[in-house]
Amino acid sequence: MEFLLPAVTLSILLIAAISDLRTNRIPNILSLIGIILVGIIFAFTQSWPETIPHLWSMGAMFVITMIGFAARWIGGGDAKILTFVALTVPITKLLPLCLWISIMGGLQALYAIAEAKIKHQPKTRGIPYGVAIFLGTLGYWVMRLPLSS
Repeated sequence: MEFLLPAVTLSILLIAAISDLRTNRIPNILSLIGIILVGIIFAFTQSWPETIPHLWSMGAMFVITMIGFAARWIGGGDAKILTFVALTVPITKLLPLCLWISIMGGLQALYAIAEAKIKHQPKTRGIPYGVAIFLGTLGYWVMRLPLSS
């Protein structure tokens, strides 16, 4: 049961990353499905007091990403999927998750810049950040795995 939350989260994020790569869009339904599934998982595995820090995390991410969306720093699909991902961690773990996602986003940006330079083309298109969200969340969950049984 311990791996159910990361498995569901990463499955949805993988679909989102593939969609973002192919179409430069993350379907809203993925965020909704993710929130519903995490709610069901929490209903069977956590008490209400254990769930509250996750709701704080989701609320904080919602506010942050909506500000970013309004300022045109982040796409709407990215904002919604990040809000879903934040629900999967308590507020005390939100910063490490965000750091992982930011590192992957930075690496992805460096790759895009290098690719544009190699091809002698200007970098004009946005980066499909769904990939960084998936890889950063994967890194976060892998680092949390117990080293021994």
